[in-house]
This record gives sequence, structure tokens and C-alpha cells, in this order.
Amino acid sequence: MIALLRRYADGVTPRDDWRNRVMEWPGVTAAELSRWHGRLLAGDWIEPNIVAAPTVAAGELPACYRATAAGRRAAGGPDHEPAPATPVAAACGR
Repeated sequence: MIALLRRYADGVTPRDDWRNRVMEWPGVTAAELSRWHGRLLAGDWIEPNIVAAPTVAAGELPACYRATAAGRRAAGGPDHEPAPATPVAAACGR
């Protein structure tokens, strides 16, 4: 799940850009991927684009989510502040 969060957070500066929803993840069912998105939303690590209705294309949801400041911190890595000990990070073995 942290890898999914990084997909939304990597290379993003605060409040700048919306990312397409990740629709497939290797070795993960669509139902499990939806649960991951739900957990990231519930934890306030990503936010949905509720201002502009995205155009839905076959198998694609463009400009759907962006990482929040908390999400960028939780993602850690070279493009982010160090990740604090969070329930999601602990649950993911970080």
C-alpha cells in the first residue's frame, strides 16, 4: 500500500497535480486495490478530485487523486520528508 501511495506522491510538489487512478497492480485483485485506495483516503494520504468531474475512458480514471501533505510525508523516500511512524507504515512493515 505504501508503494501505491508513492505512485501518487512521487515527484509531486504541494497541491500541484492530480494523478490518474491506478487501476491495476501486479498480484493484487481489483477488490483489494479498491480497499487500498479506501485506506489511503480514510487516512487522509490521498484526496479525491471532487471539483472537476474526470472524463472516464475505457479502463482509466484521469485526474482522480493527489497526495496530501500527510501522504507525501508518509510516503517517505527521496522526494519526501522522512516518513514518521504511522499506523499505515507500521501495518505495511515499514
